[in-house]
Amino acid sequence: MTNLVEELGDLHWYLALLMTTQERITGVNWETVLELNIAKLRKRYPNGVFDAEACQDRDVTAEQSELKQRIRTVRQSRVRREDQEPEGDQQWAKHDVPRKNR
Repeated sequence: MTNLVEELGDLHWYLALLMTTQERITGVNWETVLELNIAKLRKRYPNGVFDAEACQDRDVTAEQSELKQRIRTVRQSRVRREDQEPEGDQQWAKHDVPRKNR
């Protein structure tokens, strides 16, 4: 059990690092990733229960297309917000991220 806890902690660390990096690149944060995934699964399993047939018989192309559109919307929204944010030290302090990492 101790090893499982340790490994899960390591996994969490790597996931947090990956999500922080991808947010800087794509502008999509962890909360948005989770929201998009939940929306996808709700659409795939409308009754809220896993269904092996629905898992196999899905339109992957349509799911990916919808995801791309939602990501575009999120990124456009972020760009609009960033255009309205103050520049300089106030902006860096707001995000609580050291300036050299940006």
